[in-house]
Amino acid sequence: MSIGIQAARTPDRAAMIESSTGEIVTYRQLDERSNRFAQYLYAAGLHRGDTVALFMENTIRFLEVVWAARRSGLYLTAVNRYLTADEAAYIVDDCDATVLVSSRARADVAAALPGRLPRCRRFLITDGTIEGWTSY
Repeated sequence: MSIGIQAARTPDRAAMIESSTGEIVTYRQLDERSNRFAQYLYAAGLHRGDTVALFMENTIRFLEVVWAARRSGLYLTAVNRYLTADEAAYIVDDCDATVLVSSRARADVAAALPGRLPRCRRFLITDGTIEGWTSY
């Protein structure tokens, strides 16, 4: 079922609850956030069949990206957050990702990735900023 259908049926029902913070995201909010990110990806030049890679822990932002990719017809590659910069770069390069999304929590490794990924065009970081990355 699409997130849009669920949002239309039960817009104010909790879609996700972040266990560490108690943050609640409703189906409406998830639908709106994933739609906004899908539009960003389209404006960035991504089209059906392109790839977005995720290098982050399992958070609410992770699922926003997942739903944005799904609704856009994009491939999604989840990269294990415990990998080294060399290992993560290999996977992101191998899947031919155009966009890489990471989190401030992975900044120690993420900071080294842009220089290793010449084919990746955009680097987005959630929950903060680091040099060489655009804020999600």
